[in-house]
Amino acid sequence: MMKGMGLLVIMLGGVMLIITNVIPQQRRELSSTIHEDAVITDVVATPSRHDGGAGLQVNSIIVPDKFAVVLKCQHGQFIVDQKELFEKLKDHKGETVDVSYREVYRGKYTWNFQSGEYQAITRNLVGIDILDVSLK
Repeated sequence: MMKGMGLLVIMLGGVMLIITNVIPQQRRELSSTIHEDAVITDVVATPSRHDGGAGLQVNSIIVPDKFAVVLKCQHGQFIVDQKELFEKLKDHKGETVDVSYREVYRGKYTWNFQSGEYQAITRNLVGIDILDVSLK
């Protein structure tokens, strides 16, 4: 029996009826690796900050480190917030890079009895998975 299939057996007057109930499945899928040129439009570093209060009142605000690279490609601009990538590209603003990524899809599938396979009901692009950004 396939995953997501339920089976209900009913006896009616000596005749056995088998009713199959298929529950749609949701899957997260990744495309094959895609390469695209992009330009580094900005690099952003916001170091952590700790502020204290004065006098008898004590205030503490902790802001964690943030590091990001802003890239512009043919589809628009996007931000990659990875410290390792920031360190690698911080001195290369304005340069062209090769971005390798995979598209992330969420699909909903139902069982097709005629073909014996799951078929897509919906398949939506929900994000991208950046694999690497390298200087050209």
